[in-house]
Amino acid sequence: MLVEAAGIILRLSKKSSPLREWGLEIAKRRGMAKAVVAVARRLAVILHRMWMDNTPYRWEAKAA
Repeated sequence: MLVEAAGIILRLSKKSSPLREWGLEIAKRRGMAKAVVAVARRLAVILHRMWMDNTPYRWEAKAA
């Protein structure tokens, strides 16, 4: 399911997000298949942190 979600984020989603931009940078260097797996792993880490901290997902990046 994470790989499917990552594929949608990278291929079908038109809305920009820090996760999508990060994945597209990996796709430029390593190819789309590896980028999808990398984004799926990052999604797993984000979900785990959200469950542990009971915090909502923040779509936008933090301001510098």
